Amino acid sequence: MSKKQDSLLRKYAESVGGVIFTEIAVGERSRYSERRYIDGVRVVAPGVSPGEVQKLHGEEFRKLIEGKTVEAIEVDDDLNRWVIGQAVVGKHMLEIRYGVYAAIPVVVCKVRDESREQACARLGVKVWCTRQDRFLVPVASSSKQAAA
Repeated sequence: MSKKQDSLLRKYAESVGGVIFTEIAVGERSRYSERRYIDGVRVVAPGVSPGEVQKLHGEEFRKLIEGKTVEAIEVDDDLNRWVIGQAVVGKHMLEIRYGVYAAIPVVVCKVRDESREQACARLGVKVWCTRQDRFLVPVASSSKQAAA
């Protein structure tokens, strides 16, 4: 993840709270890439701590998220088809690899695109924009449901 993307992810963490774990491996190597990663994963829970970004991998990470509702977070400067696709696929790969209860795909971006926001709403992808410091596309599944 680039420094610019890291900065966007930190802004998101500060706004929503909780801990975001970065660069989580969700797939094995292929002939085109070293490994497949999700930019960030956040456990969705009410009454969470102030925003924090950290690394945690392996069995410790698995124990922390197993059976929980999490966000599969992808970061890019603008809301484009590539990052939306990464969030959707990352959600499913996270659920398969780590046995989470449910993963909510989230895109964190700086530049919005209203037509793609509409597509995200249909796909169930939450979109958080750093310029507006809020969700542009909220999805019904939230921490309230995770607490139930």
